[in-house]
Amino acid sequence: METINHHKLPLLPPEKDIQPPLKLITEAYHAIGELKGRMYRDVINPSLIVAPLLNKEAVASSKIEGTQTTVEEVLR
Repeated sequence: METINHHKLPLLPPEKDIQPPLKLITEAYHAIGELKGRMYRDVINPSLIVAPLLNKEAVASSKIEGTQTTVEEVLR
């Protein structure tokens, strides 16, 4: 049977310098900004897109909280 040395872990912080992927984060922010700009430029009424997402999020939040509501109840 092999001995497990679970108590011999490397010390923290690791020797490797850990940096967030700044280029990917910057590209993501740029893409989000581009989508936001297009939405406000191309869509006559942005709330037509945003409102259903907010309702769906409200239903998901209610399930997490344990109150169990439906989209129909949110729209009342």
